[in-house]
Amino acid sequence: MTRRLLVLVRHGATSASGRKTYVGQRDLPIDAEGTRQALRLRRMLASWSFDIAFCSDLTRCRQTADLILDGRDIEIVPRADLREPSMGEWEGCGRDDIAAAFPAEHALREQDLFGHRPPGGESFADCLPRVNGALADVLARIATAALVVGHGNVNRLLLCQMLGMPPANLFRLGQDHGCLNIVRIGNDGYRVLRMNILPS
Repeated sequence: MTRRLLVLVRHGATSASGRKTYVGQRDLPIDAEGTRQALRLRRMLASWSFDIAFCSDLTRCRQTADLILDGRDIEIVPRADLREPSMGEWEGCGRDDIAAAFPAEHALREQDLFGHRPPGGESFADCLPRVNGALADVLARIATAALVVGHGNVNRLLLCQMLGMPPANLFRLGQDHGCLNIVRIGNDGYRVLRMNILPS
């Protein structure tokens, strides 16, 4: 049986982390805490061999991947299809501000987090086909092991597919900044070995 490993990481923290803000595809860098998180991941993964690495093409993921693999001869491939769902006109806005300015629209989102599409943005349902397409392409390029640095909600969508969970349940899965998930891929499918692990 052919078995491969996928190490799925969430990028380090940014200036928006911990705030009730719709970040979406805003291109934020990691902050000092995000750098520390990436360096802890680098130490934890120093002995791991990877064929290749992939990351969202947004700065916070590229920086996290660069820090994890600094000094190693491993190709890092940025991918736009690993981006977070676009929040459209709501990107950069506080959630409380949106709730106050657009109460009816915000209420619709609260009722259907998976299917709701912000004005000019994507729903999680919209995002799912591109995320699954990215996963299929990534898996086709792994010989033994690969690193993927993504976003919290994209990682949740990927893990839902791997666990056989309805994707509408994505928020039942924790994905802290700087966490990692370890997935084994075999002829019998996926086995999630570790999830939302924070290196010490």
